[in-house]
Amino acid sequence: MSEIAKKLSPKQTRAVVALVAGRTQQQAANEAGVVESTITRWKQQEHFIAALQDAQAQVIGDVITEMTGGVVDAVRALRGIVNDPDVQPSTRVVAAKAMISEYRFLKDFSELAPAIERMHRALLKGA
Repeated sequence: MSEIAKKLSPKQTRAVVALVAGRTQQQAANEAGVVESTITRWKQQEHFIAALQDAQAQVIGDVITEMTGGVVDAVRALRGIVNDPDVQPSTRVVAAKAMISEYRFLKDFSELAPAIERMHRALLKGA
């Protein structure tokens, strides 16, 4: 549990979990055992905002980690298609183009990710 999350009450923690899971504000209020206006008020408090952002960043990080493994598997599958002489040449070309496209995306993302992380940290410090 992050230091930010430790500052939350149990009800606020339940609300953050619900909101990060994609629940509406009303659903989050129900799950936290509060009224919706309480969620609205909490969303204006610095510690709640920080905890919500922290939880969202954690989810995004977890998704990226999971997707990375999937991308490795996908590239291996595409490489197998590209190198399989029994596969139609047009299919091999499509697979090769997909590999190149994914490579470009990942390269661009890998260059942007550190910059985004630095900006995120700066925003949290300034909040």
